[in-house]
Amino acid sequence: MNVSSNLTLDYYCHYKGKYCALPETPDVADIFDLESLWPKKEPKHAFEPNYTRSRELFNVLHISDFHNELRYQLGSEANCSQGLCCLPESYNTALTDSSYNFTDVYKSVSGNDSVDLSFFEGTHYTDNDTYVEGECHDFPKSRGWNWAWTPASTFGNYHLLHIRNSSSLHNFEFSLFTGDIVDHDVIHCDANVTKFAEIRSYKIMKHFLQDIPIYATLGNHDTFPYGQLAPHSLNNGTFDESTYHWNEEEMAELWVNNGWFKESEKANISQHYAGFSTTTSRGLKVISLNSNCYYQKNLYAYIDVENQPDLFGQWQFLIDELVESERKGQRVWILAHVPAGDSDTLPIQSNIFARIVERFSPYTIASIFYGHTHKDQFKILHSQNLEPVNMAWISQAITPLGPANPSWRYYEVEDESFNIINAFNYYSPLNETWVNGAKEPVWQYEYSPRAAYDSKGEWPMEAPLNATFWDKFVLQRLSNLLDLNFHQAYTDYMYRVNPYVPDCKNGSLVSADCYADNYCYNLAFTIDEYDKCVKGGSDDGMSIHETTDT
Repeated sequence: MNVSSNLTLDYYCHYKGKYCALPETPDVADIFDLESLWPKKEPKHAFEPNYTRSRELFNVLHISDFHNELRYQLGSEANCSQGLCCLPESYNTALTDSSYNFTDVYKSVSGNDSVDLSFFEGTHYTDNDTYVEGECHDFPKSRGWNWAWTPASTFGNYHLLHIRNSSSLHNFEFSLFTGDIVDHDVIHCDANVTKFAEIRSYKIMKHFLQDIPIYATLGNHDTFPYGQLAPHSLNNGTFDESTYHWNEEEMAELWVNNGWFKESEKANISQHYAGFSTTTSRGLKVISLNSNCYYQKNLYAYIDVENQPDLFGQWQFLIDELVESERKGQRVWILAHVPAGDSDTLPIQSNIFARIVERFSPYTIASIFYGHTHKDQFKILHSQNLEPVNMAWISQAITPLGPANPSWRYYEVEDESFNIINAFNYYSPLNETWVNGAKEPVWQYEYSPRAAYDSKGEWPMEAPLNATFWDKFVLQRLSNLLDLNFHQAYTDYMYRVNPYVPDCKNGSLVSADCYADNYCYNLAFTIDEYDKCVKGGSDDGMSIHETTDT
């Protein structure tokens, strides 16, 4: 097997040290012969199917990126000099002097002299989920340490308890979880830490969400070694099968035991790197992909990328499932962790996925869902004549790492078409928990796209929030460098109104960073499109949307 083609070496040189320029992406239709993998697209497949049932609506939960910090310790350094703080070994290289007054710091943050500090030992939930705040311990006064775990964590209790209470109101039929349970403490992570985090976290999810099925995907942190995934096709004795594929077996066992899948589906999960294809009670097919197959930090993804762009067999699996659904007129949702147009994706794989989505849209693929970025974002796939084809929802995160406030959402979904009619986003202002007297964090309703981006109600209420909606009401406005207010409002939603939301203003124009994050990222369904936009737009040097003054 050729593992050292020029393209492979150029990719590796670029992504592992930026020593080389990113090479031009070959035409994936030629190197992969994509057209041979599916039947010719019939004229009727250029439209959605004809629907026969009533337009009943139901609700689906979407949660993502917990990064559950199981080694978190109350009293450890929160303002550390390392990448991840609040761990036993966290420290700040710039120590404070003896006259530093911690309490005054919190007073200045809160804006008043009356501060009800939230340093409480023993805060926890009982077995029946009753909140116990524990005893107050004035850390700023004593500068003391406490090494007890705090089981009342944002992940473990607060947000899932809130979601469970919301479920009683909104009756979620199932949940999507787009990956990353394990925290960013890569240095101290091993297989046992990863396994413990996954088993414990899915157990907590099952406890709070009870009988709601959870359709999950693995994130780049949900494996060990970090981000690594070996293709089954390399099972030639050069590596220990148990070292690289233990996680797939564990997920299959765990998800089946939680009642989210049938026993007969276990082999399917193991075979596809903890990816799967399953059908809901309403007839929607949900396909989960393991994005480590195209993750640029997975060393195995560099093997012979030009001659074997589907070394993992994942694209063939996806295509086969889509062909089957197209034949039956069945609608499909696709979920993965890393967005296929994100900079963490290898360009060839990014382009292959875009071509697959274009081929099976809009007749078969109803929606696509991602996590990974910790931001509230989206991506639109455009055709060659610049018409919106399909779009992907990128969910905000439960973790505040970003920084951003913890957040989650649910979708209002139309039966049979399985189009998303609306989305409702919730967040918790994390800063307030420092001075709320150890009360539980408050979860607030944030926004819905219809209300935020179509306040005049121009978009028909029965029409879905599809690629055309996001292109017309959001992306076209984000293309305008003069529309500062809209860019800032979009950025506020992206980071959930936290104190560190970037300021998009650069004089009278939108800053280059905000334009890249807001317009280019959402415009680009592939890496190549993003790079082109950041460097100056389309081939003629302009964005695909004509910028107008407002």
